[in-house]
Amino acid sequence: MIAQGLNRDRVPSPRGGEWGPSAINGGRSRASGILYNEAYIGKLVYNRTRFFKDPETGRRISRSLPESEWVITSLDSLRIISDDLWKAVQARKSLYRNMPLNKRTRPRHPFSGLIKCGECGSSFTIKGGNRLNCVAHRERGTCSNNRTITVSEIERRVLDGLRQRLLAPEIVATIVKEYAAERARLHERDRRRRSGIAHHIQSITWRLERLVDDIANGTASRTTRERIIALEAERESLEREHADREEAARKVIELHPSAIARYQGRVATLLAALREDGPDRETALDTLRGLVERIDVNSLPERGQVALVAHGLIAGVVDYATRKQGTSLAIQVVAGEGLEPPTLGL
Repeated sequence: MIAQGLNRDRVPSPRGGEWGPSAINGGRSRASGILYNEAYIGKLVYNRTRFFKDPETGRRISRSLPESEWVITSLDSLRIISDDLWKAVQARKSLYRNMPLNKRTRPRHPFSGLIKCGECGSSFTIKGGNRLNCVAHRERGTCSNNRTITVSEIERRVLDGLRQRLLAPEIVATIVKEYAAERARLHERDRRRRSGIAHHIQSITWRLERLVDDIANGTASRTTRERIIALEAERESLEREHADREEAARKVIELHPSAIARYQGRVATLLAALREDGPDRETALDTLRGLVERIDVNSLPERGQVALVAHGLIAGVVDYATRKQGTSLAIQVVAGEGLEPPTLGL
């Protein structure tokens, strides 16, 4: 409510954007957020964290330092609240610190973390009971999407859509065939490119041999050595590119017609498991979760109605059903009471 009020009054956040609950609540371990900021009682704390560069990813990461290494400086001119008020706030926050995890966190569901607001991109999270809504609308008041939907309805509509349209064998069979045709076209394009590189490498080799002959015959010019160095560097670069393209060509996913039969069998098993209760259904739901990139919830003009847009399903299903990884095919479908026919070639 505080974040909503600040955004409604157009009060800029510390970074100049919109307010979110985390900017107020913060985190105890790093004393982030307003409620843990000791500057409000006239204390500045340095050396609380240290930054490192991950040698594998190159990313900058931070690590919390032990309290014994902190440097604390008193600066009364910064104080804006009393010690009693500060202690009262920390006591209130501590009430939740030791609460069991299952009491502090909301239960997960099959599509937990994958449901997004189609209007602002924020997460759709549980607001109470079994209903979800846009976190930006609920906590910041910055999104107009006030629709709510139950977890069970999302699951039912997505699964019904999968059964009715998206996983229809004839649809994915067509997709697999078109994918194979596109891969064949790209394979031929890459083959011509590799052939061109090979010819270029051979041409450079001949030129280098002639330059070496010029040196042996005593007819080389003053720039011969520089030309040899440049040509050798160019040849080395082309050889690396040729080797990389050869390796990529060996890894290309070829969806042969036989993949259709594998697809039909595996999808039939998946759908059968989704229809039943029990451990097989839970495993099938985990598989389905891995096939979904995200589900957008969009408000419709009709009161309380929403449209669901599921992303990533077709590419994931083809990967799953053929035991292949890395397909770049991405098809978006709309899940209402069912799914709209997928558009091929996207």
